[in-house]
Amino acid sequence: MNFSSISRLKLLLALTIAVFLAVLLQTGLSFVLRKSKPGIEARLSSELGREISLENVSFSFYRGLRVRGLRVFYRRGEEPAIFIDDAYISFRILPLFKGKLSPGRIRAGEMSVNVKKEEEGQNIQVIISDMRKKVSGRVEPAAAPVKAKTKVSIASAKIIYPLESKQKAVFFLKKILLEQNADRFRMSFNGQLDYPFSGYDLKQKFKFTAEGAVKGMEMGLNLILVEIGTDQLLGTGVVYDFLERNPYVDVILVPSGLALNNIDFLKEGFSAEGSAFISLKLTGNMDKPELIAEAILDDCRLKYAPEDAAHFMIENLSGDLKFIKGRLKLARGSLNANGLPLNAAFETFSSGTKQIDLNLSLTPEYLRPLNLESLDFNFQGQINPSLKGDVSAKAVYATKEGNINMRADCRNMAFDYKTRKIIATSVQLNKEDAENPQKMNFSRLAGGLSTGKDLVEIKDITMDGYFGKIKGSLKLFIKGASSKLTFWLSGSGLDARRVFSDLNTLDNLLSGDIYADIYFDNTLKYFLSGDCYIKKGAADLNAFASVVKFPSLSNVIFDDIHLKFSLSRDILVISQANFLGPDVILDANWKSNSKIEGSFFIKVRSVLLKESPEFRRLLSFTRVREPFIDFKFALGGIPQAVRLRWEKGEFKERIESGLFPFVKRAMEAKLDGMIEELAR
Repeated sequence: MNFSSISRLKLLLALTIAVFLAVLLQTGLSFVLRKSKPGIEARLSSELGREISLENVSFSFYRGLRVRGLRVFYRRGEEPAIFIDDAYISFRILPLFKGKLSPGRIRAGEMSVNVKKEEEGQNIQVIISDMRKKVSGRVEPAAAPVKAKTKVSIASAKIIYPLESKQKAVFFLKKILLEQNADRFRMSFNGQLDYPFSGYDLKQKFKFTAEGAVKGMEMGLNLILVEIGTDQLLGTGVVYDFLERNPYVDVILVPSGLALNNIDFLKEGFSAEGSAFISLKLTGNMDKPELIAEAILDDCRLKYAPEDAAHFMIENLSGDLKFIKGRLKLARGSLNANGLPLNAAFETFSSGTKQIDLNLSLTPEYLRPLNLESLDFNFQGQINPSLKGDVSAKAVYATKEGNINMRADCRNMAFDYKTRKIIATSVQLNKEDAENPQKMNFSRLAGGLSTGKDLVEIKDITMDGYFGKIKGSLKLFIKGASSKLTFWLSGSGLDARRVFSDLNTLDNLLSGDIYADIYFDNTLKYFLSGDCYIKKGAADLNAFASVVKFPSLSNVIFDDIHLKFSLSRDILVISQANFLGPDVILDANWKSNSKIEGSFFIKVRSVLLKESPEFRRLLSFTRVREPFIDFKFALGGIPQAVRLRWEKGEFKERIESGLFPFVKRAMEAKLDGMIEELAR
C-alpha cells in the first residue's frame, strides 16, 4: 500500500467519523429539542410577550432548525393570530463560531394570519411591535447595524381581514418571496382577493411586487407593481413608524388603464369589453386604513347571457366610479341597455345589507317623441339573490296647457331574475299638482317582465284596490321618432266613492261600483281614452237643483252611469256621459281645453218635481200629465269654474207643446212669470 492509498484511506475515515459525529450531534440536538419543547414554548412566550405553542421542533445541519405547527396567540383562549404548519430556518456558519445566530434562509410551507382589530391596533401588528421591543431591548444602542442578507420563502399563505357586519375579506397568497439585504428589501407573490360585496363573492387574481428600503422607523415602498392579467398598475408608498403598534400607511397607485376582460368577477356570466382608467389610494392607521378607488369608464360593454333567460346587453357604458368607506358610487353615467339610452347613477354598499340605490333616466332626445319632458326611475333595495326593494318612477308629460307631473311608487317590490316575475305589496299612482293633487292606491301587484332590443314590456299585470281588481299591460319601445309607449288597464268592482275621493274629483258621487277600461298610446292624436261604467249607486245632483228650483237631489239612486272620454294634447272630449235612474235620466257631452263647451239633457220624473212648490204650481196650471219633464242646460266656463245655464226657451216650448193654441194665448203671461220664478 503506497502513501497515496494510505492518505485516501485516512481522509475517508476522517470524513466517515465527521459525518457520524454530525449525525450523532444532530440526533442529539433534535432529541434534546423535542424533550425541551415545553421549556422552549415557555421561554419563547416569556421572552416575546405572547403565548406560543409548537407541535414539534428539530434540527438538521443540512436544513437548519425545523419548526412544525407554530402558533402565536394574541390572547389565550382565542384562535391563533399566526399559524405556520412547517418551517425551516438555516443559519450562517461563521456567526455561530462567534456565538451569534444569523438566519440565512427561512422557508415555510403553509401560513395563515387572522387579522383582528384590538384597542391598540391590529393584533398582528401589535404582536410584531411587542416582539421587536423585547428583542431590541437587549441590544446595545451603539451597536453597528448588521449587514445581514436574509431570504424568506413561503409556499402559500392566507390572510383573513375583518369587514363590517361580521364579514371577512381573504387574501390567498402563493410563492411568497422576501429578500433583505441590509436595509433594502424586495417582496413578491401571486395573490387572489376574495371580497364579499352586496351579497356577491368578488374574486380577483393578481401578481404583486414591491421594492423599498427602511430608514429608521420609516419603510419606503419605492416601487409597487400590481399585475392584473396583461395590465400593470404602478405605485409608491410609505409606512410611517412601521414597527409601532399602529403605523400609518400611505400608498398610491397612479392612474392606469385596466381592461374589463382582465377583471375576474366580470367573467362569471358576463362578456366584458372596454377599459377603466383607475387610481387607488390606501391611507390611514393600519388598524383601519381607508381604501379609495376611482375609475373613469370609457365606452365599456357588458353582455349577460344566461341559458334560461333573454340576453341583457349594456353598451357605451361611461361614467365615474368611486369606492370609499365601503360604498361604491357611479356618477355621470350613461349607457345603452338593450338599446335603451339611459343616464345612470348608483350607490351600493360592501356590507352584508346588500343595499343599492339606483337611478336611471331616459335621455331627452329619446323622450320627445313620447311627449315626455323627463322619465326617471329610482330603486332602493337589495340586488341579490333577487331584486328586492322600493321602486319610484317619475314622468313629466307635456301638453299645451302645461306639464303634467306623474309619479308611481312600488313598495316591497321583488323581481326574480330567472322567472322574470314581478310582485309588490303596494302601488301608488300620483298626479302631483299643488291645487288638485290626485292619487290611486293598489296592492298585491303581479306581472312578468320582458325585454328585447329597444323594448321593455310588463305583461299580465294584476292588482287589488278599492275592493276590486285591476289587470293590464305596459309596453315601452324606444327607437327615435318611432318610439312608442302604450298601456292598458281594466278595473272591475272598484268602490266609486273611494276612487273619486283619491282622485279629488266628483265629490257628488256617493256610491257605486266602477268597471272601466283605459288605454294610452302616445302615437295617437287622442293618446288617452277610456270607457267607464258605474253600477248601482247614488249621487248628489244638487248642482242642477241649484240652477232651477228643483226639489232636493242630494241622494239620487241610479242603475248605471256611463262615461266615455278621450284626451289629446289640445282638448279633453267627453263624448258620452249618461246617467240612468228611476227618477232622473241624464245625457251630456262636452269639450274642454282653456274653456269648456257642452250641453246637458236631463229628464226628471214629474212626481219628484211636484215636491217643489214652484214646479207643482206650474204643472197644475198647465195640467201637464207626462211622467218625465225634459230640461236642457248649456255647459260653459273654464275648468276651474264650470257654469250651467238653463235653456228656458226650450223648456217653455216643451211645456206648451201639449196645450191647445187658444189655451197658450190665454195663459202666456202667467206661464212666462212662473218660468222666470223657477230661475231666480
